[in-house]
Amino acid sequence: MALRRFLGLEKEKGVGRKALELAGKKFGKLLVLSKDAGPDTRNSYWRCRCDCGNEVIVAGISLKSGRTVSCGCVNQQKREDFDDKTGQRFGRLTVIKKAEKRKSGRIAWLCECDCGNYCEVETRNLASIISCGCAKTEALQEDCVDNTRLRNLTQKKLRPRKNRDSGCKGVIWDTSREKWLAQIGIQGRHIYLGRFSSLNDAIKARKEAEKKYFAPILEEHRHNKE
Repeated sequence: MALRRFLGLEKEKGVGRKALELAGKKFGKLLVLSKDAGPDTRNSYWRCRCDCGNEVIVAGISLKSGRTVSCGCVNQQKREDFDDKTGQRFGRLTVIKKAEKRKSGRIAWLCECDCGNYCEVETRNLASIISCGCAKTEALQEDCVDNTRLRNLTQKKLRPRKNRDSGCKGVIWDTSREKWLAQIGIQGRHIYLGRFSSLNDAIKARKEAEKKYFAPILEEHRHNKE
């Protein structure tokens, strides 16, 4: 055997075999992050991140063969899909039967809302969707006074999201004029408050406008609740 190897008639073990490199590749829902230790040395193992956010260690052979395509959430989803939800209640929705057609390839259920409307909901969304949409409509109506959403009147920015953003709602940097633009919206109207060289002056104009336009509506809402 040594002579055959010396003469080049026999390759040494492992020579010519290309090392398996999977980092950065995608298999089903799994993105391979890096090589990792496994339970044995016969196979290569890889740390993968699933689309759902979980991380798992998977044998390379299982990834390449397609035997493993997720952290297990795919099989879990299949089990949940085929569980009979008929008669179960989710928020205001009562499941009537399985829908005839799938939504985005997933099983959906025909549900009756307490308001009398019907809607179709995917299995995975049953726990989060509590109505046909009437609950959201009611919440919006409760949040409105004189056609104005109260949340829009009290919501404040905590930090700038863009370079031209001041961090104060209604005040932005006007690049063309190189000044701070102050404005306010009320009942579907945008009211121009002016352009200012000083950010403090622009914010002051905005705050004064809030007292003028927002305060009466908020006071009316408070009075109606008492």
